[in-house]
Amino acid sequence: MDQVQGVRPNSEGDRAEIQAEDASPQRGELLMTTPTLEEMRFLVAYAKADPDYFWASVLGCDTAYGKQLEMARAVRDHKRVAVVGANGTGKDWMAARVMLWWQMVHHPAITVVLGPTHRQVSDIVWKEARSAYLSARMPLGGRMYQTARWELDDRHYAVGFATDDQYNIQGFHSPNLLVIITEAHNVEQSHIDAVKRLNPARMLLTGNAFASSGEFYDAFHGGSDLYRTIEISAADTPNIQQGREVIPGMVTADQVEERRR
Repeated sequence: MDQVQGVRPNSEGDRAEIQAEDASPQRGELLMTTPTLEEMRFLVAYAKADPDYFWASVLGCDTAYGKQLEMARAVRDHKRVAVVGANGTGKDWMAARVMLWWQMVHHPAITVVLGPTHRQVSDIVWKEARSAYLSARMPLGGRMYQTARWELDDRHYAVGFATDDQYNIQGFHSPNLLVIITEAHNVEQSHIDAVKRLNPARMLLTGNAFASSGEFYDAFHGGSDLYRTIEISAADTPNIQQGREVIPGMVTADQVEERRR
């Protein structure tokens, strides 16, 4: 179990207010040294209000595109968010980084990542989270395990798992609880109901347009007015818009054409 030491985020009540615009850091500004406590207070407060700054300056992400950034802003502003998108549009890529952002700008905080299979949680979402954590421009702190767990202390951690029993989705309590449900179109309604009983501060559901019933389907078809919904098509991605492979691994024009045949 590798351990990377970093700066612990401040408690909510101890965070500094965002300073005037002329003192605001520039997005993408490289953090050359580990920040002081006062600098960290400012960084956390600023990144909480502006997740775009977190991607650019803390994680060093320069490939996030419009719809992915919209996902992050929606989680900042809305209690429940549902994102439906084509395969290869980067939903899980951004969901993993939303987890890192949430844990860095809230304390104490818990993030739970759920999915229908262990592969979806560990090999896709958590693999992205671990990659972003290890390549961040500054230490994010805590222990990032080889399993789906990132822990700062027993009140501040992120965990991911798949389960076939709704009763395993209990016992997670935090004033800043984020639950991410990946492949939500394949997750049983009883499991989503169990998540809602946790009364999370935020829920982020991502999936494809394959379901014909259930919570995820209803969020997009008039069955629920509780969700901020986002739809992502292949045409929204940089690879399609620019007609070339800008982001490796994202859907390409050739793949879109193959699906139409």
